[in-house]
Amino acid sequence: MIKKVVVISDMSGLGNCSAGAAVAVLSAMGYECVFIPTAILSAQTGFKEHYLADMTAHLNGLLTSLDKIASDLDTYYIGFLQSVKAAQCIYTYINKKKADKPFIVYDPIMGDNGRSYPFVDDELRQYIKDIALSSSIITPNLTELCLLVGENYNNVCTLKDSELYDCIRSMCGSIIQKGVSAVIVTGIEPRCGIVSNAAVSSYGMSTYEYKRIGGSYSGTGDIFTSVLCGGILSGENISASCKKAGDFVNYVLSESGSTITDRNYGIPYQQYLYRVIPQKD
Repeated sequence: MIKKVVVISDMSGLGNCSAGAAVAVLSAMGYECVFIPTAILSAQTGFKEHYLADMTAHLNGLLTSLDKIASDLDTYYIGFLQSVKAAQCIYTYINKKKADKPFIVYDPIMGDNGRSYPFVDDELRQYIKDIALSSSIITPNLTELCLLVGENYNNVCTLKDSELYDCIRSMCGSIIQKGVSAVIVTGIEPRCGIVSNAAVSSYGMSTYEYKRIGGSYSGTGDIFTSVLCGGILSGENISASCKKAGDFVNYVLSESGSTITDRNYGIPYQQYLYRVIPQKD
């Protein structure tokens, strides 16, 4: 039987991101995706022109109906939550499922480059934190990690190499102590021209460094988290899945980065999905 993954996120028409990327990647990796939309957008919010249809009012009905149809769902990929009411609904839902011990991978989308996104106020930030602490694995970027633990991003960014990694290990450790199995931190810049990802769990910390290719592109975090999720579900350990996800994004960028003229359109990952399709023995 094919493993089902409930994907709770937005769907953006343009941008090669959000649930569009998650469903494509996880499906290529052999999983059946059950999509629950938090919002539907004409294009991701980096575009000056975009239309957002908020699905918050329908979330509870969709999730309640889903559980009546398929009571065995136990794996969740959670992404963009655009409002307090949406986050409150998801937090209530996953806590009702707590007795079933669901496996939850959550990308706590709050900000980047040291700044919160405009839609994230204090109340939403708290709900995002609560959902993160109720999850199995979370995948914040460095900005979001700082927001989760209350650290000053600018101070953290003055650190380099081993000092920066030690700080990240400490921040992640404070989250793991509260019950999260692993924290995967993306978008780390340990030194000039290098970006890295770090996988931190109670077993230790693994880091994977890559030469920076271009700038920041829409959807790379969604693609990374999807490959990571699929790898873990296949039985790989967290470090191996983190490496697989980082290697995939890096490969797509190395093959196509020079052709991308607008970061808002994301990266053309579709033509490289063969690299994450499970190989038959």
